[in-house]
Amino acid sequence: MKLKPLIHYVLSRIFAKINRLIPKDGRVIMFISTPDFSDNPRYLYEKAKELLEGYKFVWVVNDKTKFQNLDNESTVFVQYRTFEYLKWIIKAKYLILSHGVPYWKSGNQIAILLWHGLPIKRDGVWIKNYWHILPDFLTVPSRFVGVIYSSLFGVPPQDILELGIPRTDVLFLNKNNEKLKVELKEKLNLPLDKKVVLYAPTWREWNPTFQFKLFLELATNKELQKVLKINNAMLVFKPHPQEEANILSYEFPKNFHIITSNNMLKKGLTTNELLLVSDLLITDYSSIFWDYLILDRPMIFYVPDIDDYRAHRGLILEPFEEWVPGKIAYSVDALVKTISGVLEEGKDGFEYKRKWLRNIMYKHQDGKSSERIIRYFFHISRGEI
Repeated sequence: MKLKPLIHYVLSRIFAKINRLIPKDGRVIMFISTPDFSDNPRYLYEKAKELLEGYKFVWVVNDKTKFQNLDNESTVFVQYRTFEYLKWIIKAKYLILSHGVPYWKSGNQIAILLWHGLPIKRDGVWIKNYWHILPDFLTVPSRFVGVIYSSLFGVPPQDILELGIPRTDVLFLNKNNEKLKVELKEKLNLPLDKKVVLYAPTWREWNPTFQFKLFLELATNKELQKVLKINNAMLVFKPHPQEEANILSYEFPKNFHIITSNNMLKKGLTTNELLLVSDLLITDYSSIFWDYLILDRPMIFYVPDIDDYRAHRGLILEPFEEWVPGKIAYSVDALVKTISGVLEEGKDGFEYKRKWLRNIMYKHQDGKSSERIIRYFFHISRGEI
């Protein structure tokens, strides 16, 4: 660990010892996600507002001015590294988290980790220099994921709960909801009559401009433009937040649409709502495909750098080719050809494999993961819900 992060860690752990001496309010729940106000904590919060009375919900964000219209009697948004942030840190009993446990977490606080990804690429203690505080509980969608997470994060099996993943609720409940699909397309400014091909690659921290390179290859490909036009489709690109500025500076073609995290936040939408409007997903090593699996729609895995990715980050589920439920493309020409085939056919021949993986991944397929988690931790009976 480098010196600056090490100092931060040591000071935070000292604060955690002091924090433990301060009694906690069992009706204060703190939510922390990356990006702000997103992912599993966001979905759990929305359900908690419905089911929990008399609780205070505290959201930690980077810029609270973006959320002023969401402040209300039960919800407050606080900014990192402020006195207000410190005030709620020492009061909150429950921490709902998407990306790990903060170092300041004390022994009299309950950290519930709703991890943002599902297993495909290496993570947790399988990555060099991974330094973390264990959560008190980790929720997973199935025993299959629980076994992997126990190894990845070093969480004891008894602290891993098969209660589900909150953000999947919207997919299970609305996978055939055409009315909602139209409403979401309108919010996203997407043409109602066009098929949506969503491209959502993962982040390569060792190669921060790689997504821009991938985008340029597609944006300048004349054959892809032709394929999209013939099939009345458009390509929607969802870049990583750290790549957004580069990509937005480029004048993209007519059948391309860029959707940024900030744009989604302003519209009050989430990535899984973007999945609902998509007819075809193109991704790589991102865990987004596990969510899209619920919709039983075609996927393409574009992995031109698979050897490099294996060398730098590594994959958990190998052979990769045996696990992914869709066609694989290793070059831009192969990708365009595959997109053309899937759009023309309307299917990809992987329906059985998607069903098999869906049953391995999701113990509960009822769209009630958020409700189960709230009932478990906050002792609400079925009759009260």
